[in-house]
Amino acid sequence: MYRYAVMVGMWSMGCAPTTPVAPAQNESAASMAQEVLATWNGGEILREQVESDVAEQLRKLDAEYRMQRYELVHKALVNRLDRALMGQAAKDRGLAGRSELIRQEVNDRLSEPTADDVEAAWLAHKAKYPRADRETAEPRLREELRESQRQALRDSLLAELRADYTADIQQRYPEMPRVQVSVSDDDPTMGPEDAPVTIVEFGEFECFYCFKARDDIDALFEAFPGQVRLVFKDFPLTGHKRARIGARAAHCAGQQGRYWDMFNLLLENHSRLGRDALVDFSTELGLDLGTWEACLEDRSLDQGIDDDLALGRRLGVAGTPTFFINGIMVQGDQDFDVLHGLVSKEIQLASSAQAAP
Repeated sequence: MYRYAVMVGMWSMGCAPTTPVAPAQNESAASMAQEVLATWNGGEILREQVESDVAEQLRKLDAEYRMQRYELVHKALVNRLDRALMGQAAKDRGLAGRSELIRQEVNDRLSEPTADDVEAAWLAHKAKYPRADRETAEPRLREELRESQRQALRDSLLAELRADYTADIQQRYPEMPRVQVSVSDDDPTMGPEDAPVTIVEFGEFECFYCFKARDDIDALFEAFPGQVRLVFKDFPLTGHKRARIGARAAHCAGQQGRYWDMFNLLLENHSRLGRDALVDFSTELGLDLGTWEACLEDRSLDQGIDDDLALGRRLGVAGTPTFFINGIMVQGDQDFDVLHGLVSKEIQLASSAQAAP
């Protein structure tokens, strides 16, 4: 894991910087706001008037641009740093170059997938594609398993090098608008209500990256005990046909006090969310099956799911997972260090606010 210095600038709902802005910048912004965009015999229209009509859309566009730019630069930065670390390690070990290092530490350590691994991969594939033919699918599944092993070995090598060479990324997280994300009494929550940091996650149960993010959330609760609250909002993607029934299954388990247990089971089995699998999960949790199944057929739950979807879209959510950390949007599969840095910064801000006279 990199040591990661995250420095964050915060914006209010109105996108007004909370940090001081240089006079020249203020003058420039004021001048632009007063720019005349149209005239007629009898009046004129200023830029600030037009932009106030589409302020919400502009805010979303600005946030999306900042995040996309950050992610593009971040990926390029990590790629360059990883190449530099491998080059340095190869030199220190007396190897010909990065390729020789990768051969020794990755390629030479690959092994053939075990029969159990192939069987598990086939069952997951069959659950997703019931008409699949094993003879046709197995060669590709084996290659996917090999590639997964190759990636795991490469990740392990890079983690070792980052620690050995004390890699330190100091890229700034972009200044993002801080928005108000409404939380209802029906929303599943974890953690103390008065925690200084509330993380609202828009996610769904067919999403691999939501499954991946669960470990990061668990790690945040461990790193900041008593200081983090998680609120989960359903955002089933159109292309994931079983995500909505997964959301209903979780809420129905919640009516019997087992929401988060079902939540974990669904994410762990995100590739197989058919009706039979959901019944198996409910049985595993010891739920009253009749009550749970009746709830699952009750489409009134869809209203709450649709409300979450509508809220997410208004806030600019386009994919899962998307987090709002005290109202600051964090999209997609981010490094844990980014989430850790933002939560740490928010806790510091809360402590400073409490200490202020």
